[in-house]
Amino acid sequence: MKRPTLGIVLVIALVAALALPIAAQEVVTVRIAFWGGDNDIDINNRLKEAFEAQYPNIKVELLHTPDAYDDKIRTMIVGGAAPDIIMLAESFGTYAKAGWLMPLDSLIANDPDFDLDDFFPLVVDAYRVDGQLYTLPMRWGPMILYYNKELFDQSAVAFPTTDWDWDAFLEAAKKLTRGEGPSKQFGIGSIGDWWPWWMAPIYQNGGAVLNEDHTETLMHQPEAIEALQWYQDLIWQHGISPNYVEWEYFPGKGPDQLFESGITAMNQTGFWAAYWLRLYNNFDWDVSVLPMRKRRATPLFSNGWAITSQSQHPKEAWELIKFLTSEYGQRLVAESGHDVPVRISVAQEYFINPDQPPLNAQLILEAAGHVFAPPVTERWNDMLGLMVPEIQKLLRNETTPQQAVATFKPAVDALLQEIAQ
Repeated sequence: MKRPTLGIVLVIALVAALALPIAAQEVVTVRIAFWGGDNDIDINNRLKEAFEAQYPNIKVELLHTPDAYDDKIRTMIVGGAAPDIIMLAESFGTYAKAGWLMPLDSLIANDPDFDLDDFFPLVVDAYRVDGQLYTLPMRWGPMILYYNKELFDQSAVAFPTTDWDWDAFLEAAKKLTRGEGPSKQFGIGSIGDWWPWWMAPIYQNGGAVLNEDHTETLMHQPEAIEALQWYQDLIWQHGISPNYVEWEYFPGKGPDQLFESGITAMNQTGFWAAYWLRLYNNFDWDVSVLPMRKRRATPLFSNGWAITSQSQHPKEAWELIKFLTSEYGQRLVAESGHDVPVRISVAQEYFINPDQPPLNAQLILEAAGHVFAPPVTERWNDMLGLMVPEIQKLLRNETTPQQAVATFKPAVDALLQEIAQ
């Protein structure tokens, strides 16, 4: 019998191999936690469906956590059941320093398809700890000065300009404040205890809330004291914003609602307010940058996606984060009308819409050059818990800036040094 040649043997082996059933590719589930309302649920569901269609071997489990988000996520992490991806904002530093997050630098460096240069640089840098990137931003927005053009015209006040300083702002706000009691019109309503409102003047005046290594608060320094005094005087010396008694005239309303109702001529908040102003369409409005003092400084609002160090599927999680921050994902952010895309290319093409207000939307993108991230510490909420009660007393005219800072500084410094140990 003639022995088969080597070629015949290889052909037989190949045919046999092809006849065997092909093993199905393993399907991996990536769990992703996020907060937010109906808009966030809608966007993430659309992204989930599009991603799974493109990556059939990766399933996405959405964990919508609208209430007590940090508490619930930390409980999952401590219990060893962390999601693969979590949405984070100001508190990201706490997670990073606790070792709960995976640095993204090597994933980005080894991925030829990912271009970090298309992201607004200062927004990305806000999510670095000791030079390492732990969260990739998904959306952002600066604090914006909204103004009611109709009220400005009625008071013969020129619209805000990009070179407005504190003096120009105050002069305009005085002219825009008129009347008494429940029918009083105010220049602005957003003078309160929310951290962006009272921290912004400190940075605009050349000061800082914390030192560079976050071991001491610097709010006792002259720049900060001067800024806090100016902030307090807006209510009690100049009367351009409601004091705690006048707020009683507007039950159930906050600064956004006062502006939407035409009670205040200006408002300082994030881009999300534009969505409601467009929806209500009560009056003609536009936006400008915040007034400056010694320098321009604008609080940054943003959130992004981080991979937990417990993730068993970091490669798949990275593919999902890439998709969430891709041009497609960023276009959904732009179309939602709630936030600004973090990709420069998408923001320039899809965020600017000449057919709807604000007409000065380009100023919002330009603010990316002078935003500052909140001085996040590992125990950000604890730090604010020590500061804010004294800021509230300041706003009620029950203390001075010097007294307020002297009261909370020892406790804040002790907290910061405890964290640093």
